[in-house]
Amino acid sequence: RKLGVRATIYVPSSTPQFMQDILRREGATVCEKVGWNDVPVVAMETEGADCFHKAVEAGHPVTLHDIPAASITDDHRVLVEPSCGATLASVYSGVLDALLREERLQLDKEDAIVLIVCGGAGVSLELLRQWTADVKTKHG
Repeated sequence: RKLGVRATIYVPSSTPQFMQDILRREGATVCEKVGWNDVPVVAMETEGADCFHKAVEAGHPVTLHDIPAASITDDHRVLVEPSCGATLASVYSGVLDALLREERLQLDKEDAIVLIVCGGAGVSLELLRQWTADVKTKHG
């Protein structure tokens, strides 16, 4: 919105309506269904919140009962919900560079890489305090 650029945001069907409404108020078009079967996807999850990995291993959806709190603030001064910043791990760990170098992720020079870092709009001071208390309780 601030840059004057139109944005289309693709969200999973599980995205709460209030989050979709926030995106729309910011001027974005919100879509839930996409037919992009040919788009390569690299999935990154934080340890302890790796429900996709556990579901693939189990062969069915799973429920995680405890997800550790985490934040990514040092480089970008952005706070995100626990595990939502996992996408950045593909950059910081060198996984993305390795995939490109090994030609396991094939892109043309003009192709774009999109990193989805979600969950910041749901962070509040109250939640941050609760996560801090949870970490202190678990780790002394």
